Amino acid sequence: MKSFTSLLSVLSLLLGVALATTNQYATPSQPQVRVEWRQLSSSAQADYIKSVKCLDKLPSKIGLKTSRYNDFPYIHTKLNIQNISKSPVFSKDKARGFGGNGLNGGIVNPSRPNPLTMCVLDGAFNNFTVQYYGAASRPHCLNRGFNDGVDQAGKFQGDSYSSQAVSKLGDSSKNFTVFADSLENGPHGAIHQAVGGDLVPATSPNDPLFFLHHAQIDRLWWIWQQKNPKQRNSDYSGIRILASGARAEKPASLNDSLPMLGLGPDKLVSELMTTSSSLLNYRYK
Repeated sequence: MKSFTSLLSVLSLLLGVALATTNQYATPSQPQVRVEWRQLSSSAQADYIKSVKCLDKLPSKIGLKTSRYNDFPYIHTKLNIQNISKSPVFSKDKARGFGGNGLNGGIVNPSRPNPLTMCVLDGAFNNFTVQYYGAASRPHCLNRGFNDGVDQAGKFQGDSYSSQAVSKLGDSSKNFTVFADSLENGPHGAIHQAVGGDLVPATSPNDPLFFLHHAQIDRLWWIWQQKNPKQRNSDYSGIRILASGARAEKPASLNDSLPMLGLGPDKLVSELMTTSSSLLNYRYK
């Protein structure tokens, strides 16, 4: 099995795979390129799936009794197109596919008496067991419940992440505050709701699709920054929430610490604002 650092690098991709170097950080002259899932070779797609399953066999890095893969939904909990079901990402292929909808097939609404009965039936994550749900330890099969939206039958809330919506997001957002709000209430939230199941609650990293989706969110931010990097690579704002849940008096700043809660060393916001740094060193195609 590869090292945890390499696997984490692989898992951080939704739209593609950036191969980890043997050094702790890549050099700025050799940026890794992240590409869309369909641009990967069959072997690279299979390697991604193997990496996810490898993490599920490794011991926890943060002292849990569950696998290292389950560290991600656990930590995430503590932090609190027109028809995406046709995407090749949902392939039934046992080596390269993430599988499709949950039990009962077709288009189903995720609002059910027991939300943990929508087991993924095909693909590489059929019979894939995850350990947490919401704020509780609750072992269950990986769940999905495709939701096409009450008022947008057949569109899977696609108007929120269509090419037109994404283009408008980038063109009309003149600062980070506007961009972040539009992104959260548009493409980001819509995909979580459209796929449903385990991708909805705070333990959404249960679904390996989480990492693909969030690489796309990262990509949209990257594209927005490239339009004015001098200004936008340091444009950051928002509120700060204390560990108690209370709102801090001071607003968010580049000097704030991002706690990794054991998954890795804590970082300052300023260290993660640009992908061209020696720490991250990647770009999107």
